[in-house]
Amino acid sequence: KSDTQNGTNTEEWSLNFVSSGVFEIVNSANDYVLTSNDSGVYLANDNDNSSQRWRIEGVEKDFDGYYLYYKIVSNDDSSKALTFSADSNSFYLSSYTEDNYQKFKINLVGLEGFAANCMVSEGEKAGTIGGLFGEKVVVSNDTDLINYLNSTEPYTIIVNGTIDMSSHQKTRIRDNKTIIGAYSGAAIQDCGLRTNNEYGTEGDEPSDNIVIQNINFLAKQERGRILIQIWSSRQIWIDHCTFNSELNRDVDEVGKFIWINTPYESYLDNKDRERSPDYITISYDIFRNRFWTVAYGTQNDEITRCRTTLMYNWWDQCVRRCPQIGNGNGHVYNNYFSGNDDGNDESTYQIIGGEGSNIVSENCRFQSVKGYEIAAGGGTEPYRDSGSYTSEKSYSTPYQLTFQPKITSTWYPNQTNYGYSLIDAYNTSGTDTKNFCTTYAGCMSAESNLKFITDSDMSKYITTKYTSPFLKSIAVTEQKEGSVMDTSVNYMFQNAGSGLYMEVESGTASNGTNVQQWGAYGNASHNTWKLIDAGEGYYYICSCVGDGKTYFLDLCYGKDDNGTNIGIWTNDYSDARKFKFLDNKDGTYTILTKSSKDASCIGVESNSLEHGANIIQWECNGSDSQKWKLVEIPVTEIKNIEDSSF
Repeated sequence: KSDTQNGTNTEEWSLNFVSSGVFEIVNSANDYVLTSNDSGVYLANDNDNSSQRWRIEGVEKDFDGYYLYYKIVSNDDSSKALTFSADSNSFYLSSYTEDNYQKFKINLVGLEGFAANCMVSEGEKAGTIGGLFGEKVVVSNDTDLINYLNSTEPYTIIVNGTIDMSSHQKTRIRDNKTIIGAYSGAAIQDCGLRTNNEYGTEGDEPSDNIVIQNINFLAKQERGRILIQIWSSRQIWIDHCTFNSELNRDVDEVGKFIWINTPYESYLDNKDRERSPDYITISYDIFRNRFWTVAYGTQNDEITRCRTTLMYNWWDQCVRRCPQIGNGNGHVYNNYFSGNDDGNDESTYQIIGGEGSNIVSENCRFQSVKGYEIAAGGGTEPYRDSGSYTSEKSYSTPYQLTFQPKITSTWYPNQTNYGYSLIDAYNTSGTDTKNFCTTYAGCMSAESNLKFITDSDMSKYITTKYTSPFLKSIAVTEQKEGSVMDTSVNYMFQNAGSGLYMEVESGTASNGTNVQQWGAYGNASHNTWKLIDAGEGYYYICSCVGDGKTYFLDLCYGKDDNGTNIGIWTNDYSDARKFKFLDNKDGTYTILTKSSKDASCIGVESNSLEHGANIIQWECNGSDSQKWKLVEIPVTEIKNIEDSSF
């Protein structure tokens, strides 16, 4: 069913690449795979079956040509698309009609800000997905890394071990790549990753849609090298990485960790100069021990692009450009800046608003950089800071930063662009910006340690939460919460109204045999049933007649009409065979039918008290004839059936 986002792994999914365009869709909470069944869908163990194969196809693009919505269709029958029903708050398969309830956004877990699904002046923008639709590959040497990065195919490239790139001055990253470090350890040393062609070859455009996550980047011996060079590219997310320099930290070491810009007019690649970088999020990273650190801008005087978000980063012992932004919008919140108690080298500024910038900073924490926290260019660029704290030394008590720009920015990202959460810059309860960034920023050695502020267990840090200014809510009819049933035992179902038991008429084991009520016959197979988990709170109800594993309680043709007959049939795993047990808290259960979207249940026709009265479906009304006592029957006491396991 659908739900509001709550930050648990039950709402997170991964894609297992099967072949080009074909995937398994796997729930992160239980590793169950989305499975089709006629017109229904459910979660099941991975059985490598064709019913667990899906095609994800873009159907609607945003204003910049990135897919905003996708359809999810069965690989067995591409005419059947995953469809949402607001009436039942459930999903099913139906013919694709371009209905809005058949279109889905795909957003990466934890991604927020401008690289995510957000609103900008041109309209709603799709989120960055990197190499999500590509194959996963593992690399442990420079040759393989270079080859996969330079491929035109989408890939998720898993870096395992340490890769020395010092002999490669520039390494091209092409579109649709995710570069992620293995939790056992991943480092890239002295690289020069680059997103465009330095010679400006026609037809070789700057690369878009790139995710870089959980990598240790090291500047070790190549002075002046920029580790990640984003040239005129868009849709970039750099997350949970650790950037460290072992080089001497001085003004003449002009290398940087990240450079985001357009080429200069005189460069070989000047054909890319008029295409400004845009839609960038840098989050949960550590930047450590470098003079020049992260710089943004354009060389073409365009100020409407180069939109970026920097959040929950730790800038440790970095002197300047943390970051510096020119000709673009920058939103910097809950970043932690730690300098040196003995002096931060030449005492240059941390956050710098360059010419053509518009910057908003919120709830940042500055330590040992007093007097050099923020600079707003020549004073003509709009800037606004709120909620930030500073202190002279690491042991000094922080106090609120007072920064007065000449022009105060009137830009409010929470009103125009996206929702986000704020942490106190400083408090004494251990839940402030310093505590959060020093705990959760940087490369992690275990998946369980890689946290986002949107995770449910991070809520203790949040003091202000802004909801998205453009996402819409949908009114849905909530399905009833069913009970978790014991599938290791067998049951007789005794009607609360008549005291009689649900049974297969005449004990006949064949398709279409009717189900009625009658007195108990010493735990006979025809009035004994076993339950099999059908997922999503529903169960198959298997009759113990015959071999005890072939015939299941069946709602005739899966109709939702009052009076629809109940019989037995071989299982086709459709909704007509799925039932939910609603605990009435009086020792009885109401048995709901999935075909009616939980609106109807199993009962005795006309509330009859007679032997042989028919069992039918009827809209739930709370009568005793719709309530059933479940009497447990040990398997060894059932007569005339074979012991079977499922």
